[in-house]
Amino acid sequence: SLSWNFGDPGTLADTSSASSPTYQYAAPDSAVVSLIVSSSKGCIDTVYKTVAINGRPDMLLPFKDTLICSIDSLPLLVQSSNATSYSWTPLYNIINASSPNPVVFPKDTTVYTVVVRDKGCADSARVTVNVLDYITVTLPADTTICQTDSIRLAPVSYGLSYQWLPVTGLSSSTVKNPMAAPLTTTTYTLTANLRKCQASTFQTIKVVPYPSAKAGADSIIC
Repeated sequence: SLSWNFGDPGTLADTSSASSPTYQYAAPDSAVVSLIVSSSKGCIDTVYKTVAINGRPDMLLPFKDTLICSIDSLPLLVQSSNATSYSWTPLYNIINASSPNPVVFPKDTTVYTVVVRDKGCADSARVTVNVLDYITVTLPADTTICQTDSIRLAPVSYGLSYQWLPVTGLSSSTVKNPMAAPLTTTTYTLTANLRKCQASTFQTIKVVPYPSAKAGADSIIC
C-alpha cells in the first residue's frame, strides 16, 4: 500500500493512496511531503521530501486596449518584479518578442498575448491593438453665444491628442473638450492626431451682446 501526505496545513484532504498522485496547493509556501510504503509481509518504510510551492509571477499591463494608425509603431509593456522570461505572440510585426517591452507595428487589428514565467510558474495577459488607416474629426455646426457666456466644444474623433487655435478664450488648447468663452466672434481650428495620422476641422463661435430692455418711464394711474 501507498500512503501520501502532502503536508498542507490548511486541509485534511491532502492525502492519497495512488501510485502517481497530483496535488494542488492553495498558496505559495513550502511543504514536507511524506510517502509511507508497506508490503504484504508487513514491511514499512517512509520517505520525506521538502517541496517549494512557487506562486505565479506578478504582472501588470499599463493598458489592455489601445489604438494606433496603420503607419505607426507602438511600444507594448508588461511590468513584473519577479518574472525571469517573457514571450509575446503572435510573432506578427513585432520586435523583441522575448522582452517586457517589444515594439509592434500591425497593419490590422491584432491581439498580442504575453506569457511571463518564474521558477516554472507562468501567467498571461492580452493586449488588443486596434488599427486604423486614417482618422477623421468633426465639429458641430457654427453656433452663437452671448458675450461673457461660454460653450463646451464637442468634437467627434478617434484622435489621441488635440491642438486648438487660436487659444484665446479657451480653458485649454490641448484637451478634447475645452470650454470656449470668446469675447468676439472667433473661428476655432482643431487638429487631431493619432500619432502619425492627422485630421483638421473648424467651428465658428459667433458672439453677440446681450439684448437691452427698456419699459419706459415710471407712470401713475388712479
